[in-house]
Amino acid sequence: MLALVDDWGNPSPTGAGTDWFGFGALFLKENQIQRMRRLYAGICQRIGRRQDAPLHFQKFGLDRKYHITKLIARVNPAVSIMAVRIHAIRSQKLQQRGWAYRYYAKEIIRSASHFAADCGESAKIAFHRHKYLEDLEDYIRDRLQFNYQYMNQPYSKRIDYDRLVNVYSADDDEELLLSFADCIANACTTALNPEKIWQQVNPVCLNLLSDCIWEGPSYDKNPRLFGIQLEPGNIPVSAIREMPDAVRRYWE
Repeated sequence: MLALVDDWGNPSPTGAGTDWFGFGALFLKENQIQRMRRLYAGICQRIGRRQDAPLHFQKFGLDRKYHITKLIARVNPAVSIMAVRIHAIRSQKLQQRGWAYRYYAKEIIRSASHFAADCGESAKIAFHRHKYLEDLEDYIRDRLQFNYQYMNQPYSKRIDYDRLVNVYSADDDEELLLSFADCIANACTTALNPEKIWQQVNPVCLNLLSDCIWEGPSYDKNPRLFGIQLEPGNIPVSAIREMPDAVRRYWE
């Protein structure tokens, strides 16, 4: 299977960051990849864009975002979201540069590895290019895999390394499919981070993806652990200014 992951928000704890940051991911079985390629080509044709260049949803107006997200939702791919309330992070280590990115990215990797296990495939996980991505690979392979405390957790709460093939920066071909993860990431940030002028959030696109949230593998149906994770810890949903239906559905 192929996991496509994009980050959203700014995890700076110094005041320069956004209220929330996290990751938006799309999990595709091997037999779904070509269908998503055809969907991408069809979207580009419909909006008059080149099919060999990725789409960036931050540059689109709400109307275009809405209709493209609706097309994605109709295909019903597995969506996994990590949302972190930045100023609720109390760990001094996670407040250091790059640590929050690595620490919470591992949870998307964990979810992807269990999606792969559940469908009997191996997990290739392509991230949007990021300055901390190389550090993430070292963290996953060198620190966690040989950490007794981490590996001694219940199976669902740790990465299935037997299924994990590679964590890497998406290549040019995968950048096109990564546009779908960009769509999810943009839906998250507009739903949770107020825009600068009017200080308003807009959950419309994220709510369109409600039915796509992955509820977890057959051996542990738990959407809060696999599909839509809120961190740090059991953060109260009251911390979300305007609760998106996609969050309320699984957290209230």
